[in-house]
Amino acid sequence: MKIKGNYNKTAIKLQGNSRVDDLRCWMYLHNVKVGDFSRACGVSDTSINVFIRKSRMPVRHHRAICEAFPDLPIELLPEPIDIPTGPKPKGLSEFLAGQSA
Repeated sequence: MKIKGNYNKTAIKLQGNSRVDDLRCWMYLHNVKVGDFSRACGVSDTSINVFIRKSRMPVRHHRAICEAFPDLPIELLPEPIDIPTGPKPKGLSEFLAGQSA
């Protein structure tokens, strides 16, 4: 994405664009690269690209980016949610059904 012209770097909101487009625009205007995000989080550039395109990202990575870039508008980042990995526990639905009875 190439942005031409003299834009105000502190107050930019592109109308009709997605959150990801607005984040990429903010990164361009503030000379922030994906590698800067990845170094702040301690993960690869590929992982950061996946995180910023999805609707949620791990809480620890969200926190690291917010701390490293305090002027980044928080609404440009995905929602910080930790999703457990691995197989779902067996019998959990039966256990929960017994709890509510």
